[in-house]
Amino acid sequence: MLLNFDLEYAITKVQENQVGLKLNGTHQLLVYADGVNLLGDNIDTLKKNTETLTDASEEDGLE
Repeated sequence: MLLNFDLEYAITKVQENQVGLKLNGTHQLLVYADGVNLLGDNIDTLKKNTETLTDASEEDGLE
């Protein structure tokens, strides 16, 4: 449960980017349990969103 609270901060940061693939009103991110999938229409979008997710996770104490 604590992981979910910490991970939600990182997820929100990626969704704030508003870039990449949009499915059913949700931008480029699928999360279930401990798995995170980033979706994008090109490699630059995936790199940017991966960096954002990593940075936000580290800010919140996740590695």
